[in-house]
Amino acid sequence: MILRSTILPEIISKEPLGPAVRQGDDQWADIVRWIERIDHS
Repeated sequence: MILRSTILPEIISKEPLGPAVRQGDDQWADIVRWIERIDHS
């Protein structure tokens, strides 16, 4: 099987590449950090 890909010259997305949490939402921030720790173990 041959896979071909093309790298496009233009930016197609400016979304963040990591999680973002609303300021003051400490409980949700704790959950996000916990999930990240499990995902990167």
